[in-house]
Amino acid sequence: MIEGIRFETSTSPALDEGLLRDVYSVVAPSMRSNFRHYHPASIETALKAYTPLRFKDWYGPLLFRVFAYDEDRLVGVGFLKQGKTEDVAELGVSPEQVAYSFGGFVDPAKHGRGIGSEMLRRRIEYARKLGVKFIRANASEASIKMTKSMGAAEIGEFLDEALKNHDGTPARLHKLEYRL
Repeated sequence: MIEGIRFETSTSPALDEGLLRDVYSVVAPSMRSNFRHYHPASIETALKAYTPLRFKDWYGPLLFRVFAYDEDRLVGVGFLKQGKTEDVAELGVSPEQVAYSFGGFVDPAKHGRGIGSEMLRRRIEYARKLGVKFIRANASEASIKMTKSMGAAEIGEFLDEALKNHDGTPARLHKLEYRL
């Protein structure tokens, strides 16, 4: 347990507008903090794409979500969703055996307390219960160390054309895989 932090998990895919606004209130400052080594204008452009309504569309179908609260204030969000079609094809397994982990966003004021690690641990634990064999994820430079410490293997890199480095070149992100 993390002192003062309460974790809530759910398998409900429902994300009403109020909850989506709360999620966005964690995502925006977290992205600004975690992506500070990228060009500020590209971070703001990425955030515009993360509007609450688009956020909801990107995450379906949800398998599991974990939220962290400090008293009644949402301070962390993490999602596990059905695996991407291309990952299922690449791995040669059934869709039920692949999941995609996304949204390890934590309020910057709460960084370093283990909230992101605990949310990830809970997503991995739930995936195991479902019989998932592989979890795929993407990571920035800010989160690569933590995700690898939780058992992820780096399986590649890609350039994110929407997220730019300070010199204007596309940001390099890491493709990760957890084998359960």
